[in-house]
Amino acid sequence: MYHYVRKYNEKLPLLNFLHIGDFEKQIDFFARDFEFFDCNKLSILKNEKNLNKKVLLTFDDSLSCHYDYVFKLLKKKAINGIFFIPSAPYTKKKLLNVHKIHLILAKYGGRKAYGALKKYQEKFMVDLKKIKKSDKYAYKNQINDEHTSKFKRILNHCLKYEFQDFLINKVFNHFFENQEANIFKSFYIKRKNIEKMLDSGMVLGSHTENHYYLSNIPHEIVKTEIESGKEFLKQFTDKKIFAYPYGGPGSYNNKIVNYVKRNYDFSFVFNPKDITKKNLVDECLLNRYDCNSFKFGNCFKIK
Repeated sequence: MYHYVRKYNEKLPLLNFLHIGDFEKQIDFFARDFEFFDCNKLSILKNEKNLNKKVLLTFDDSLSCHYDYVFKLLKKKAINGIFFIPSAPYTKKKLLNVHKIHLILAKYGGRKAYGALKKYQEKFMVDLKKIKKSDKYAYKNQINDEHTSKFKRILNHCLKYEFQDFLINKVFNHFFENQEANIFKSFYIKRKNIEKMLDSGMVLGSHTENHYYLSNIPHEIVKTEIESGKEFLKQFTDKKIFAYPYGGPGSYNNKIVNYVKRNYDFSFVFNPKDITKKNLVDECLLNRYDCNSFKFGNCFKIK
């Protein structure tokens, strides 16, 4: 599971990303010791032999670096992957909340970000039950400073649904006033490039509409998120593949999974385990590793 795969950008010095050089080293390592699974053949996954010798690549959020760097390398090496596309950037022409949070932290860091959050946050905007719940699982696999963890936990997990857009926009505009439209222009893969990737053998999947933390929003909104993402992808592909936003424990529940099953044939979560014959009983809960936890590949150093 990959997100930001790019070169270092001095304008976003604190961005958590995988350098393209490290990505290429990972791909070369996989090519030596494993085989790449053809993502166009998910339907034969259960019948595939030696799953422990296969690698399946996925890329979330339709980030422009996936076209600029990832796609060109995969095409060169005759490999494909699944690219999960959230629809709102294309239908609403806006940055997703999750990416506004990333940009704030990438440029200004956790301490300044959390300071601005406290300036605008009111007690009634936060669900206290969600705070206790998120303490158990949110960002346990990430190495963050205290302020970064608090900032991400409140905005991604603990806000009441009706205040999410309002508060995140307030904090984002505190740092990036009048800059969203300009940032948006180059942040996501362009439609024409999505089509080029598809024509070259890449696979597309849905990542909902707005990339909300699904278990924290009303179920009627969950249904809309899932259905809107599916409808958007129909213009590109007839494959029904899905990845849960965030994808870790707590981001989905049985009710959400059951609704996903009514709309998709395959879906992916974030669970750092292999996909094996034994756990392949549910094709709507396919495991994925976070690429940043993979030890191999560390060729980039900031001087």
